[in-house]
Amino acid sequence: MSLLSTAGSWIRQVGGATPFGRMLGLKADHGPVTRDEALNLRPMRNPVVTWEAKQVDEDTVDDVDVDTPSLLILTVPRKEDKVTNFLARMLQAPSEKKIELDEFGSSIWEKCDGTRTVEELARFTSTTYKLNRRQAEVSVMAFMKMLSQRRLIGFMKDGKGSSDVGKSTGQRAAKRRRSGGKRRF
Repeated sequence: MSLLSTAGSWIRQVGGATPFGRMLGLKADHGPVTRDEALNLRPMRNPVVTWEAKQVDEDTVDDVDVDTPSLLILTVPRKEDKVTNFLARMLQAPSEKKIELDEFGSSIWEKCDGTRTVEELARFTSTTYKLNRRQAEVSVMAFMKMLSQRRLIGFMKDGKGSSDVGKSTGQRAAKRRRSGGKRRF
């Protein structure tokens, strides 16, 4: 089984099972996903994740290429609930986790805004890093799978998922009542 089909089936199974996936209107579906369906998904950053450009040391300024995109540091806040807060106080855990992205990850992260498809990101990767199309698809899908597993991104389908984004809680609740759905997050 290829990485693309594995990542696609994972996205299909788990995407709607997460609060972020449900917020986007995704539903958990256990059927296999085709390559075309996986490539037409639109990755979108989790709104609670913030990022900043990495500060470059003065000693390495000469080594940095001017055309190199800036490296990013993602900041993920800790989950806030009674158990997590208790354990965090006991173990003196930080209130946020920082993840440093490399050049590839930073360039892809900046483009995960819900407007570009995975296929467009693979095309960008192919031209930027001089990879063939298949290598670029596998690289992008592996990175998307990792980000999705860490709940840093969610996926939208064309025409679906974006309808609930930006609506007020009251509008979403009214839509759930009309459809008989329950609030799950």
